[in-house]
Amino acid sequence: MTSEQVAKILQVHPFTVLKLIKSKRLQAIKIGRMYRIKEADLENFTESLSQKVEDTSAKRKPTGVAKTEGSALRIIKSSSGRDHFVIE
Repeated sequence: MTSEQVAKILQVHPFTVLKLIKSKRLQAIKIGRMYRIKEADLENFTESLSQKVEDTSAKRKPTGVAKTEGSALRIIKSSSGRDHFVIE
């Protein structure tokens, strides 16, 4: 696949794919002036990303309330999985 095709699959800009290739995070073969990416290499890359997400979420601290002087910091989980902090 070309870097443009991979960019569409990953929903990123083609320059981002080139940065991933040059940083050796995504395997690719250079043919002339163009890079080609094997499907297996793209699958390995996406699997490594999902593994990193699982590792990071396992290390997260539990959400709750942290009290400070006269106020409380409440941590709220959104549907997107992001934490939001509210001072009460």
